[in-house]
Amino acid sequence: MVTFAAPVIDPPATGRAVIRIVIAEDHGVVADGVATMLSFEDDMQVQAIVTSGEQLVEVVLAQRPDLALVDVNLIGMDGLTAVRRILEHDVPTRMMALTMFIDHDTVTRAVAAGVAGYLPKNVRRRELIQAVRAVAAGKGFLHPDVTRPFLERVGPLAIHAGIEPLSQ
Repeated sequence: MVTFAAPVIDPPATGRAVIRIVIAEDHGVVADGVATMLSFEDDMQVQAIVTSGEQLVEVVLAQRPDLALVDVNLIGMDGLTAVRRILEHDVPTRMMALTMFIDHDTVTRAVAAGVAGYLPKNVRRRELIQAVRAVAAGKGFLHPDVTRPFLERVGPLAIHAGIEPLSQ
């Protein structure tokens, strides 16, 4: 199912550009909750809510939003496969994972797929808004709950790849 939102006609009073967002989430109550939280921000607009990876690819390639909030598990094609497929098309849309998984394997797979941000679903509204603004502005964002597991995974991979630690 794809749900489309009404377009923003007036720019926000803050002078910030409107961040156009697509939410990819297969649980309706979660998608609606995230969309509602974002709607309170005058510089954010949810363009669409999709429930499958195939829909995510189709909507992002057609609408080219600024940001896609992507759950790892979606109906049909999973979220990370959808992210890879979208980024093969060299679109300007930034990808951010919003998922319940915080294990190092999932975080590593998400970063390898091309996400620029990673948030667990138990974040507070303030953290979600901060991350959306950071990723939309071209920055990376890893929530503190996933940073340590990710670094524990990347360190041994770097050593295995022959990357030497910095000397003193």
